[in-house]
Amino acid sequence: MAKLALLNRIADGTGTAAQNAASFGTVRSVTASTAIVSSDFAILANSTSGAITVSLPPAATANGRIFFVKRVNAGANNVTVDPFGAETIEGAATYVLTAQWARVEFISNGTAWFIIVNQ
Repeated sequence: MAKLALLNRIADGTGTAAQNAASFGTVRSVTASTAIVSSDFAILANSTSGAITVSLPPAATANGRIFFVKRVNAGANNVTVDPFGAETIEGAATYVLTAQWARVEFISNGTAWFIIVNQ
């Protein structure tokens, strides 16, 4: 239980328990390009019909937030995660999910995005 409380404090970026503490936010399934919004936690991307870009919010507006992106389909169309403007993900311009069930979790430090889990 203490671990869940800690994770919720990290997830809202303020050091206090998040209002949606039980779930971190919304899980959305998408079939087209989308931008992550503050209420999101996970994006389940199905790129069967075409390549998808998932845009991260500005790192400054998401300090301490964790976002999760998972590709749920097989096939040739990739899912690309694109940080805001000139921001980077560990120095890279984008992060691409090429395989079915590939996933990545990002966290912001207020100035950039970092990968905390990828598979």
